[in-house]
Amino acid sequence: MTLIDKVIQKNQVVDWPTNIDQQNKIRNEIDDLLYDLKTRKKVDLTPEDMDAIVERLLDIAKVRYRNERRSR
Repeated sequence: MTLIDKVIQKNQVVDWPTNIDQQNKIRNEIDDLLYDLKTRKKVDLTPEDMDAIVERLLDIAKVRYRNERRSR
């Protein structure tokens, strides 16, 4: 399981794909992971690159985890 998977699974609640607040929480945590990667590993990512990656990962997660929604 990747760190991204862990972030998404940790933040899954009922109907999270339509819950903007929960999606923003996931976005922020993924953004933090990317920023850490950028600084620690000296990966050349612009803010625009990071935003695009975060949005694509969220789109993938909505499909990948659509049947694994949990309630909290």
